[in-house]
Amino acid sequence: MFSKLRKITNSTFSFAESAVLEKTKNILNEKFSTVGTIDDLKFSNGTASIRVLLRGESAPVDIEVSGLSYQTHSGRFILYFERIRCLQKEWLQAIFDIFTKKLERKIEFEDSLKLLPLKAILPQKN
Repeated sequence: MFSKLRKITNSTFSFAESAVLEKTKNILNEKFSTVGTIDDLKFSNGTASIRVLLRGESAPVDIEVSGLSYQTHSGRFILYFERIRCLQKEWLQAIFDIFTKKLERKIEFEDSLKLLPLKAILPQKN
């Protein structure tokens, strides 16, 4: 009996996790639609693995964002990251390096209910 309950619980958790990832992917696609579309998104231990189809490119690229965490402050959602990597395109890595330095490893959004999926996935910054 307990093994059936465990299977149902794990299945429900997998469904919820998939829903959260899909919602997060939609939020990111909405925010960065001028650049391209996210084809695949996975989170593990504060790292995001992202497959993106960039506008004007024929093949997708894989991007890894590590050291992810978040904080909310005064109605703002602050997403922190340590590094953004793209091994397939040197020019894109150069842009990420400039982007990382300019933004001081953080991106701010107006806090909203749409960001709840990210809050469910990412650790909160201390």
